Amino acid sequence: MKTDQALEFARENKRGILGTINADGTPHLVPVFAAVKDGRLLVSTPSTTVKARNIARDPRVTMAFGIRPWLAIAGTARILGPETDDLPARLREYYKLASGEHPDWDDYDRAMIAEKRVLLEITPERVYPA
Repeated sequence: MKTDQALEFARENKRGILGTINADGTPHLVPVFAAVKDGRLLVSTPSTTVKARNIARDPRVTMAFGIRPWLAIAGTARILGPETDDLPARLREYYKLASGEHPDWDDYDRAMIAEKRVLLEITPERVYPA
């Protein structure tokens, strides 16, 4: 399967399992919502989560989508945090891609700040189906 086909599958399925690497080398797996933009996967998370800390230390990740059929996208993640000038706009865009329109964008922005949200941007390097 080609990367663009895998990203389309991810766009249609949205729910996936994100795998990061703990400091001791063991896997850390969590369910997340993913959006797809410009050939990359996007995931929103508080900066205080284990997945964010793991990615800051080791950016290698894998996301799995679906059951039957299923696929996994492995790649490198980078964290777009508070130093990113357009982070609020990027978080809004992520929400729109993943869930559609929000009923109160001002409330959404306040929640993103309170939760110390960052955006994980995953660049695919490998795709593998079952």
